[in-house]
Amino acid sequence: MLTFGLTSLYLGYGCLLVLFLEVRDVLPASWPRIGDKLGTVCAYVGTHSYSIYLWHVPFLVTVPVFLRKLLHIQPPSLVLHLINVVGSCLLGIALANIIEFPALHLRDKLFPVLQKQGPVREYFRKEQSSNTSN
Repeated sequence: MLTFGLTSLYLGYGCLLVLFLEVRDVLPASWPRIGDKLGTVCAYVGTHSYSIYLWHVPFLVTVPVFLRKLLHIQPPSLVLHLINVVGSCLLGIALANIIEFPALHLRDKLFPVLQKQGPVREYFRKEQSSNTSN
């Protein structure tokens, strides 16, 4: 009984995914455009999700202290939650663009991939060349 909520979330998000993939002929014409934009936003955030994950705890610890001690305000918990979610995403995206992606680019320059083609691709390349020679 304790996992009912998690299972419901899993099934609900699965249904939303199927809905947005199959809405072209089912729902009004504006819904697919909304689904496309929502999917684009989710993909962009997903690209930066590791950095968001790394930086959300320092943000969650620092912001309430900053608001309370320096600005002398105590926002309601819902407002603080929204500030934390939006701020963590913005901080994670910014620091991914400033630190993570340039570091990955530098890594790829310094240590290029030694094996350019995997075994599956090599197999299909050999199969295609044997079919064209026949």
